[in-house]
Amino acid sequence: MWLLQLLKLINLLLIVRPAEPWTSKFLGRSLNVVPAKASSASPTWQPASVPPSPYDITCRKQKASDKRTRRAQRSGKEVDSEDNTGRSRGVTKIFEDTTKKPSFNNLHLPSSSSSSSNSTPPKPSSTRSRSTKRSSLYESINNYQTSQLTSLSAEFKYEEGIVLQRISDCRDGDVDRIEREGEGCYDLLPELRGTLLSDSIYRLSRNPKNPPNLFSHNQGKFKPNDVIVLTRQSLGKGDRTSCPVDSDAVKFEVVVSGVGPTYIDVVISDQAKFDETFSNDQTFLRADRYFSTTSYERMCEAVKSFCNLEEEEESLTQYRDLVVGCFEGAPNNRIDQTSKYMSTPINGMHKNKAKTAYSTALSKFSLNNSQLSAVALSLSRKLTSIIGPPGTGKTFTGCAIAEGFTHLLNSNEKVLCCAYSNVGADNFARGLKARDLKVLRVGRATAISPDLLEDSLEYYLENDKKYSLALANAKKATKAAKNSRDKNAKMEATAAVKKADVEKMKAAAKIMENFNVVVSTCIGSADAAILTAQGKAENYSPPSPLSFPYLIIDEACQSLEAATLVPLTTTRCKSIVLLGDPMQLPPTVLSSSPTLETSLMERLTKNTPAPVMVTAKKDVEDSTEDFLKTVKLNNTGKQGAKYIKNNGGGVLLKLQYRMHPSISAWPSAQFYEGLLATPTSMIAQREGGGAILETVSAKLRERTNFFGNVGVVHVESEDGSALEERSEGKDGIGEGTFKNLKEAEIVTTLIHTILNEHQNTLAPSDIGVITPYNGQKTLLKNLLSSTQPAIEGVEVNTVDGFQGREKRVIIFSAVRSNKGKKVGFLSDGRRMNVALTRAKDALIVVADTTTVGGGDRMWGQFFSWVESNTNTH
Repeated sequence: MWLLQLLKLINLLLIVRPAEPWTSKFLGRSLNVVPAKASSASPTWQPASVPPSPYDITCRKQKASDKRTRRAQRSGKEVDSEDNTGRSRGVTKIFEDTTKKPSFNNLHLPSSSSSSSNSTPPKPSSTRSRSTKRSSLYESINNYQTSQLTSLSAEFKYEEGIVLQRISDCRDGDVDRIEREGEGCYDLLPELRGTLLSDSIYRLSRNPKNPPNLFSHNQGKFKPNDVIVLTRQSLGKGDRTSCPVDSDAVKFEVVVSGVGPTYIDVVISDQAKFDETFSNDQTFLRADRYFSTTSYERMCEAVKSFCNLEEEEESLTQYRDLVVGCFEGAPNNRIDQTSKYMSTPINGMHKNKAKTAYSTALSKFSLNNSQLSAVALSLSRKLTSIIGPPGTGKTFTGCAIAEGFTHLLNSNEKVLCCAYSNVGADNFARGLKARDLKVLRVGRATAISPDLLEDSLEYYLENDKKYSLALANAKKATKAAKNSRDKNAKMEATAAVKKADVEKMKAAAKIMENFNVVVSTCIGSADAAILTAQGKAENYSPPSPLSFPYLIIDEACQSLEAATLVPLTTTRCKSIVLLGDPMQLPPTVLSSSPTLETSLMERLTKNTPAPVMVTAKKDVEDSTEDFLKTVKLNNTGKQGAKYIKNNGGGVLLKLQYRMHPSISAWPSAQFYEGLLATPTSMIAQREGGGAILETVSAKLRERTNFFGNVGVVHVESEDGSALEERSEGKDGIGEGTFKNLKEAEIVTTLIHTILNEHQNTLAPSDIGVITPYNGQKTLLKNLLSSTQPAIEGVEVNTVDGFQGREKRVIIFSAVRSNKGKKVGFLSDGRRMNVALTRAKDALIVVADTTTVGGGDRMWGQFFSWVESNTNTH
C-alpha cells in the first residue's frame, strides 16, 4: 500500500518537473521516442527562456533573425523588425503586453515571460518581428510537447511500477503469490488450438491431457483482451527464477482471447515469430498480467509528430496552432470568434455541395432540432465539438454526419470514424451499417464483436489468395527452420515472413479501396494497414494512396488527449468532429496527472466560442418539464448559464430518449443546468417503472422513498456503526476497494422480488447492478450465483463498466457506510451522473443515506429531492 502511494507521489513530482530520460524494464529503452537527430536542414532548437527538456522539438533551419532574437533575449535588449528588403519597420519589445486582448486570427502566441519585466513595456507595433513570433510559437509548442510526454511517461511508469513490484515481491519472497492472487502462472505449455481469421489461437495449460483446475479461483483477473507477457522458463519445469525483466529473458506479448478453469487461450497475430521465439516443443512458459505498451508508444509518436515543426502540411499545422493555442501552459488559452476554425467552411467545399450532403443525411435520418444543427455545422466547419448527454443519440448523430461526409468524398478519399474503446468502435460500426454504408472495421479479431467479424479487415485478408499463400509459405519455412541448423533455412524463413508482411499490406490497401467508411479505435488508427493505404509505410506504397479528409471521433471526452492526436496525425484530415460529454467519465488516469485528466474535447469546448448555430427546422416533438420543475438546487443560478459558460464551444444535443422524465430530471438540473429535455412521449413508453417501485416498497422492510420512477432504499445499521468493509485490491482509479454485505443482500432480495413479480415483462438481462467498488461487484456476483434459485443474466459492473450502456432497471449500490461520513470517489459528480442515467424504466438507489448524503452535497440534495416529493413508506 505504502509503496503504491510513494509511486503516485513520485510520478506527480515528475509531472511538475521533467525528469531525466529513463529506461523501461520491459521495453529495455525509454518509452518516448528518441528526439529527432538534428540535421543541417533541421536543427533542434529551443528558445533561451525555456529550461532544457529531454523532449526537444524539431524545427526548420534557423535563420539569422532567429539568432539575433536569441541574443536579444539573453541580454534583454530590444529587437529591430525588418521587412524583406532589410529596412527597419520600428522597434518591438521581445516581451509584449499580455494584458492587451490577444488576436488569434493567425494564432500569434506572445511570450509568457512578460511578468519578468519591471517596467511597463511599450505598446507593441502592428508589425511584429517574425523571429519573435517564431520564438513564441516554438516556446508554446515545446511546453505542450514536454507536458504531454512527461505525463505519458509518468503514467507508463506508474503502470509498469505496479507490475514490477508484483514481480519483485514474488521473486524476493513468496514465489507462488502471483498464482494465488491470479496475476500470473508458471509451467504453462502452449498448444495450437486453431485460428481466428488470420490470427492463431494457442491454449496455455499445465497438462493438456489432464489439466488441473488452475484458474477457477481467479477468472476475474484474466479477462479477454488483457495483455499478458509470456516468458520462457530457462531452467524448465519448476523454474521460479526466470522473470520477464531479466536482461536475457525470452518473452512474447500476447492477448487473452478466453479463460477457462484449466486454461488460458491467447491470440497470436504473428505465429511465425511466436514459433521462432519459443522453438522448443517442451518449452515451459511463465505468464504475467501486463498492459499494452503499444498504446503508449503510439501516443508518444503522435505527440512528437504533432509538434514537429518540419511538418509543413497545412491541415496539421493549423490544428496544431489551435490545440497549442488553448493549452493551459500557453500564454493565451482562449480562441475568439474570429478564428478560421470557428467560421470558415472547409477549404475547397462549395456551399451547394455541403447543402446536398446535408439534405441527403436528412432524408435517411429522423433528427431533432439540435441534432440537425450538429449535422449542418459538422458538414461546413473544420472543427465541431458535439456534446451528447445520456440518451441524446450522440452516436446516431455521428452516423448521420458520416453519411453526409460520404457525399463530399473525391476519388481515393475515405471517412475515418474512431472511438476510444473497442466497444465504442463496434457501436459506431453497427450504426453505420444500419444506414447501408460500406463499412470496414479495422482491429484485432479478438477485440471486435462477433457480429462484426465479417465486416473486419482481418476477414477480408483471410480470403485474399495471394496473402494466404504467402502466409502459408512463411509458416512452412519457419517450421522447417525450427527443426534445422542450416543458416540458409533461417534466412529463407526470414525472407518468407517479410514477403508475407508485404502481401498483407498490399491486400489491405486494395481492400480499403472498396469501402467509403473505415472504423477503428483511436489507437488503432495507427494500424499498419491504414498507414500503408495512405502510402506511409516503408516496405510498400500503393499505386493510388488513399486519404482520410474527414475524421469523426466518438467517446472523445473519455480519450486521453494524446490518443485523440493519433488519428489526427496519421490521417492529416481537414475536418474533425468530436463527440462526447464532459459531464460524464473523463480519461482514466492512474498517476494523477492534471495534463492527462483533461481530454482535448473538454479543453476545446471550454476555450472556443459558441458556434454560430445553423437554422434547422422546428422540432415537432413536445418535451415535458413537470418533473424538472420539482428540482430545487442550492447551487443553481440562472438556468443554463453555468453549463453554457463552461462548455460554450460545443453543440449540445438537448433531447434524451432513454429515461423516464423523472429519472432524467435531477441529472438535467444538476449537470446540464436544466437544458436536457425529455419528449412527452417517454412518459407512456417508460410507465412500467412505477409498478416496479411499488413492488419494491411493498416487499422491503427498510425505509423506502420513491418519486416517479426513482426510488431510494435507506440502509443503516441499528447502532450507527459502519457497514462497509475494506476489501483486498484496488479499484480502477487507484482507490482502495470496499464492500457492504448488508447492501449486497438487499440488492439480491430486490432482484428476486422484481423478477418474481414481473416475470412476464422483465428478464434478468433487463436488470443491471452498478456499484463504484470492485469489492462490492465481486460480492454481488457471488451472492447472485449462490442464491436459490441462482440468478443468471443480471449484469453487475462498476460505474466505468456501464459508461455508454443502458438497462430497463438499474440498481445502484453506494457501499459507503461509516461514522465519519467518508464517501471517497462517490463525490465525483461525473461518476454520479453516469450511475444515475443508465436506467430506462426504473432507478433504485440503495445507500446509507446518512453517510452518503451527509458526506457529499450533491448526493444529499438528490436524497432530499426524492424524499420531499413522495410519501415515506
